[in-house]
Amino acid sequence: MASLPGQQHRLRSLRGCWTCRLRRKKCDEARPVCVACSGLEITCNYGEGKPAWMDGGRREKDKAAEVKAAIKARAAERRDRKWAVMLEPETRPAEPRPAKSTASPSPMSSPAGAHESPDTAPTNYSTTPAEDYGHSDGSAAIHESLAELCESPRSSDHDGDLERETNHIMVYLDHVFPFFFPFYRPRLISGTRGWLLFLLLREKAIFHTALSLSSYFGAVAFHSTRDRPTLQREAHNACQAVSWTDLVRHQELAIRQLQADVSRLSQQSNLRDSIRGLQSIIQLLEFEIAIAKKPTPVPGDDSGCGGGSGGCTSWLSHLNAALELFNQILSRYAPMEPSQEHPWDKVAHQISHVRPGSQPLDFKPPLSNSEMALNFYTARLLYIDVLAATALERMPSLQPHHAHLLGGWGEREPAIRLEEYIGLENWVVLATADVVELAVWKRQMKVSGQLSVVELVRRASSIEAGVRMNIRRLAPILNAATTPHNRPHTSSPPATCLLPSISREKIFDPSAFRAGSHAQPFEPHNTNTTTTNNNKNANTAAVALHSTIFAHAALIYLSTVVSGMQPSLPEIQSSLTAMLCLLELLPTASCLRTLLWPFAVAGCVAVTPEQRAVFETAVDEMGDMAIFGPVREALDVVREVWRIRDGGGSGSQEDWSVAGCLNILGHASLLA
Repeated sequence: MASLPGQQHRLRSLRGCWTCRLRRKKCDEARPVCVACSGLEITCNYGEGKPAWMDGGRREKDKAAEVKAAIKARAAERRDRKWAVMLEPETRPAEPRPAKSTASPSPMSSPAGAHESPDTAPTNYSTTPAEDYGHSDGSAAIHESLAELCESPRSSDHDGDLERETNHIMVYLDHVFPFFFPFYRPRLISGTRGWLLFLLLREKAIFHTALSLSSYFGAVAFHSTRDRPTLQREAHNACQAVSWTDLVRHQELAIRQLQADVSRLSQQSNLRDSIRGLQSIIQLLEFEIAIAKKPTPVPGDDSGCGGGSGGCTSWLSHLNAALELFNQILSRYAPMEPSQEHPWDKVAHQISHVRPGSQPLDFKPPLSNSEMALNFYTARLLYIDVLAATALERMPSLQPHHAHLLGGWGEREPAIRLEEYIGLENWVVLATADVVELAVWKRQMKVSGQLSVVELVRRASSIEAGVRMNIRRLAPILNAATTPHNRPHTSSPPATCLLPSISREKIFDPSAFRAGSHAQPFEPHNTNTTTTNNNKNANTAAVALHSTIFAHAALIYLSTVVSGMQPSLPEIQSSLTAMLCLLELLPTASCLRTLLWPFAVAGCVAVTPEQRAVFETAVDEMGDMAIFGPVREALDVVREVWRIRDGGGSGSQEDWSVAGCLNILGHASLLA
């Protein structure tokens, strides 16, 4: 009987390879190896006689499982080969690019063999063309990925892996990254977060860690364990435990990969590779903070974890590596004369869209991908460096660059505006660094027997005057959000709270997650790329609120440096009371994520049950999402201080310090 029209092409050939017949796939009958088997890199079985394993029973089933496993293994090997090629040193020819770009491939889907020999890589800092650092670089890599998606034969297993990886990447971009960095919302005219996608597609260590973090984030965010039946709660806990194990495993692999990459970086590395290495190190440092792993003690470690009994947490090794590489990059461009531009500006010029020697523009062009990435990671590194210094009681390593990067003078804007990245104005981070410097100076003078109390008070008074001046400057911005109606409270503010009544709704919530008591995810606020006046004003109020909270914590820190940690001192209680009032104004519990350092500093001087209840409640309201970052660690620090103080232990409170409190758990706590 003749076949029906349109049916003939659906009939499998009886002359196809036995592998395709086993997989129940259509075979193109190409010999000696069909296209399907060649693409999957598996054995293609041709022959007139039926193989012995094609018995329609157990042997056939076992062979099918064997082929399926081989397909998955070959897919993994292909991805590893592509990564190996991607991680080799690259060269960028000075001549124009060919029609088919040889940019680095995507970790998800890129062909191997698209790079020059590593022997031709440049051996010193080069003036690479600007487009190699900008949007064109990312566009080329993504274009290659999309082209291969359309051209290459793929198995259903590979397609499934690619789909899952793509979904995890989008979860990371849309939800995870905004969750940890809520203030970072670049305007369209300035640039986009395309640099982040490019980094994920290019760097193997970052890519796989982001995938596992997204998986774990989803496991926590989608399944609140509250108000659930016992069986559902147990199932969720098991799922979360598996995700956590996978996350830690991938992070350890990423760290090993990064160590191998960094070992290839030397004084002769080119600028592009050095910056990428810096970004990878800082990103892994951010991951280390995000998952808040318990530290592994290092017996006999003397690397500077002040007060700890068991050595440093792994974050310190990442931080020190990033600081060393950052200073190494800038040292390559150190000015020969004081009148020359700062090395940061030279680096920025190298990676900008504007070519050297071009005519000055009468407008500020959008930043390149590399400029956007470098600014973001530099802002984070400056901030983390200062907070780490408070725990280690050492000078911030980047303090020599503070004046240029964060200071600004006259009509010159600072190179980095921290409010765009962490929601804090530059002055409050600089003031905190000044207090660290004062604490280090006091310790050194005390050891040498040269401590002058008069000089100590004079220096402290200068810092305090600057902080209080800025608090007064920000007060009108907060007052502008005053509302006559009562706002809801989770707990009653102190009776001595004299701040104006400000509505939570009038304060912009930078978080991508409108959190209730359970910190429910996936209700993003308005993220229009064009900022309206209302949104801009609200964002200004949020920065003012966060900066003022941080400033009062800096004043508490300053008082402890001068007088020791004595909670009963009027100046300490005054700043604590103001902070408790301001914490009540946070729009959602999730906002606490960006204020963990002031939270811990203020919590350590809380003495009454009413004061302490504010700190306990704040963390409890974050719900399951408090598992991310050092939220629980901050509360553990505070509780341990309360326990020891209430028990009358550890000697005179005059000998206590913020650094001592931040090491009270047996390791240095980085509350960034």
